[in-house]
Amino acid sequence: MYFKKLNIQFNIPEFDIGEPDIQYGPIVDGKFYGIEYRELLNFKSLYSKFTLNLTTEAPQLLHANCYIPPHTDSGINAVINYYITTENCETQFYEKKEDIVDSYQIENQTDGHLYNLKDLTSGPSFTAEPGDVYLLDVSKIHSVIPLKRAVGIDRKAICVSIKDYKFPELEQLL
Repeated sequence: MYFKKLNIQFNIPEFDIGEPDIQYGPIVDGKFYGIEYRELLNFKSLYSKFTLNLTTEAPQLLHANCYIPPHTDSGINAVINYYITTENCETQFYEKKEDIVDSYQIENQTDGHLYNLKDLTSGPSFTAEPGDVYLLDVSKIHSVIPLKRAVGIDRKAICVSIKDYKFPELEQLL
């Protein structure tokens, strides 16, 4: 299993956003292209309904403005994404082709990696809608593919990163 849509409804709370905590992607002609995570300010927790006492990072605003290539996330096992704007993007998961372990890292990745599409086989995928909540196994290779245009998208989700549980454990708990 790579992801699970959770049967949770939520209203987008009021919040302000801080400066980017971390960005993954290049700056081209003074503009950032990629995925960034920002601190949420004046934010009421969306996940207070979870009584699991999960050890999580503080929720962050995930913002992607272009295609996000196949990768694994750094420092976490799973995320719960509360989608705000989705821009008709597909989250695609992959498996490595046999005998291929070609991966690389960009400057601020720790244990996450990027992968070449030629070395991968497509697996399951989903296209979230605003208001959807998904649990994702981000230790598995995945990408975000805009289905209408490659750049200039405004995809946002409130992201709860989970370090201490792996996806199968969380799937059973949630």
